[in-house]
Amino acid sequence: NGTAKAAIINNGELTVATALGATKVSNNKTLNLAADLTGTNGIINAAEGTINVTAASTLVGKLTNKGAVVVDKDKTLTTAAVDNEKTVTVNGTLTAGGAFENKKNAEIVVVGILTASSAAFTNNGKITVNEGATATMNNASSINNSVIDNAGTLTVQKNIGTINMTNTSKFGTNLVTVSEKATDAKGTV
Repeated sequence: NGTAKAAIINNGELTVATALGATKVSNNKTLNLAADLTGTNGIINAAEGTINVTAASTLVGKLTNKGAVVVDKDKTLTTAAVDNEKTVTVNGTLTAGGAFENKKNAEIVVVGILTASSAAFTNNGKITVNEGATATMNNASSINNSVIDNAGTLTVQKNIGTINMTNTSKFGTNLVTVSEKATDAKGTV
C-alpha cells in the first residue's frame, strides 16, 4: 500500500490489493492485480511471469509483456502504453488508454471486450476474437498489419493485413467494420 522507494522485483507471488506505486515493477513469477499499479519507469512481465487481473485495476506506466496477462471474467484492466510480446487473454474487459502494440508472434485472445479507441493500436501479431466477444481498434492511427480471426464483433480503423471471418455457428453472428480499407477483409463483410 503506498509507494515503494525503489523498484519492485517479484520472484514469487505478489498480490496488489490496494494502490501501489514504484519507480519500476518487474514480475518474474505471479502478480495478482486487484488494485492500481504504477511503475513510473515501466512494468515488465518476464517470459516466466503471469499477471492475473482479479479486480478492476489500472496499470500506469508502459507495460512490456513477455509472458502472460489474463483479465478475469467481469473484471476490467485499463492500461497505459503496452508492448505485447507474448499472450494476453481478455475474459473481461481490457481498455487501452495509451499506444498498444501487439508484436510479431504475440497473440491476444478476446473472450470479452477489448477497447482501444483513445490511442493507436497496432497489430503485428495475431488477434482472435471469440464468438460473442467485441474488439474495437478505432483510433485514427490504429492499424491491422497482420492476422485477426474474428468470430465476434470487430471494428478496425485501417486494415492492411488479413481479417478471417471464422464463425461457423448457426446461432452466432460475426461482424466486421473497417473504417479505412487498404485491402478487403477475407470472408463476408
